[in-house]
Amino acid sequence: MSQGKHAKKGGGMPFDPKILIIAILVVLAIAAAIAAVVIVFKPQEAPAPEPAPQVEPEPEPEPEPEPEPEPEPEPEPTMWKLTFISEEETVFETEIEDNSDYIFDNSFLEIPENKEFIEWKGENDTHFIVGQAVTVTSDMTFEALWNDLKPIYTGPRNPLTGEPVSEDISTQKPYAVMLNNIRVATPQAGLRGADILIETQVEGSYTRFMALYTDIHSVDVIGSVRSSRPYYVDIARGYEAFYIHAGGSDDAYKLLRSGVVDSMDGVNGDAMCYYRDSWRRQNMGYEHSLMLDTTLIPAYLEKHTKVSMTHSEGFSTGLHFSEEPLDSEKSAKNVEIKLSETKTNKLTYDEETGNYLLYQYSAALTDSTDGSRVRFENAIVLYTAINGIKGDTLGHITVKTTGSGNGYIIRDGVYLPIEWSRESTAVPFSFKYADGTDVTLGIGKTYIAIIPTANGKVTFE
Repeated sequence: MSQGKHAKKGGGMPFDPKILIIAILVVLAIAAAIAAVVIVFKPQEAPAPEPAPQVEPEPEPEPEPEPEPEPEPEPEPTMWKLTFISEEETVFETEIEDNSDYIFDNSFLEIPENKEFIEWKGENDTHFIVGQAVTVTSDMTFEALWNDLKPIYTGPRNPLTGEPVSEDISTQKPYAVMLNNIRVATPQAGLRGADILIETQVEGSYTRFMALYTDIHSVDVIGSVRSSRPYYVDIARGYEAFYIHAGGSDDAYKLLRSGVVDSMDGVNGDAMCYYRDSWRRQNMGYEHSLMLDTTLIPAYLEKHTKVSMTHSEGFSTGLHFSEEPLDSEKSAKNVEIKLSETKTNKLTYDEETGNYLLYQYSAALTDSTDGSRVRFENAIVLYTAINGIKGDTLGHITVKTTGSGNGYIIRDGVYLPIEWSRESTAVPFSFKYADGTDVTLGIGKTYIAIIPTANGKVTFE
């Protein structure tokens, strides 16, 4: 047996490991208990006292700012006096600071009647316009400069020239006189009294004048008088003119017999107002010597009571006039007008008088009555169809005077393109600018050249 063997060998109590383990556990338990007692009974240290709150020091008062020094008063600006004078009277005064700009104005001005303000005149002959500035460095005086304007005329005017007349003649018919214009028959008499002078071709590339007069008694003699052509009759009809001629083509007589105008014929009619000038007959030829004595026209009209010298109601020449110059930069100081293959006229602008002199056959157009040059404020050129009549052995032509076409208005040394139109032979020509507004003529006489569209030509310088 195992137990006996151990007893015999040790000779004492047998060793049990369990007992040793229990003993160790007991010792450990006792040690733990002692430790716990020590911990319980160990006097606890008093907690460290909380630090006393720090008291922030009172902020030191900021030092009072030193008072700013009183600003030195700005010096008073230097002021200059501006004085404005008109017609020797002070009309405005103002002050302006030294070295400042003054912009000229005239709003304080009363515009005198019939005057136009030009500019301000300063010292040392300086000149300033409205809106211009001047730097002021001293007292200054300025004087208003004026243009004298013509009084606005509101009375009656000549319907063919726009010139003032003593009484209303707007209802009175004008006179239309056919005038010879070949070289041998020049100079003509009575041209200086014509208000409108119209020139176009007749047969043989020659030209003929038709002169319109509102006051035919401004001259005593007109001539030499020549024969009629139908297109001249058509133009005279448009102005409701009393038509004066000496003979005519078959077509012209046919038109005259229809009564479209009242007329006086020095060849096949009552020639009481006509006579043959002996000098012209001898030096120019018989056919260039027939003259019109205007002093006998009143007696003719008294005799021929069916002739009316009063316009139809509502009649207008269709002409418009203005004293303002033509607004154009197209120069027309010298103008050449080719009317036919054998006839070219020249117009020369006279800067001093503001009108044109007409030259033909290398000579100035003059009035044989007194040798005076014939002058025109306006010249109008009209392009139209001019053609020969087929089968006409005398070389008669047609000139279209109705419808429309192009042309030029020439005045004041310049020109502008225009358009002409005419609805029928019963009304005058109408002239319009390219924008459709009415052409305005200068106050005074007008020369009208009707030239062929095919080979007519105008040259401007």
